[in-house]
Amino acid sequence: MPNSFKVINIDFIKQENIVKESISARELNSKERPYILCKPTLVTGFYWLMVQDENKSKCPEYVVITGADPMAEMRVRYEFSVASNKFIFYVVGKRECFTEDNEEYIEYFVDREWDILYPVDSGRAFKLPSRYITKADLHDYGYAW
Repeated sequence: MPNSFKVINIDFIKQENIVKESISARELNSKERPYILCKPTLVTGFYWLMVQDENKSKCPEYVVITGADPMAEMRVRYEFSVASNKFIFYVVGKRECFTEDNEEYIEYFVDREWDILYPVDSGRAFKLPSRYITKADLHDYGYAW
């Protein structure tokens, strides 16, 4: 009996640390909403690199996202922000724009709702595939090493 109490207790602690659950590619493909997959990037003028467009074409290109901003929303740790995570944005509109140098880019208008694709990479040296973004991935709750 004490062992079952410990398991329940561990599950309770685990659930307390979950911030967001990821979704699998299968779950994503079953949704009837247009979406794009993006990775965070830090280049002048852009914060997102689109790795798959709404037609499921693989096309790495820098984009501007207007609407949801999971990185600001969650205040993630630096290690998490540069890890190999793919964020899912649900598109409600888009427009073509031009930079001052007359280079074309696309601005996507997205719903406030967003998801992250499984597996979640915490960016730490010891990597285990995770289904969740946890409080340890956030700046406010992360460990100060």
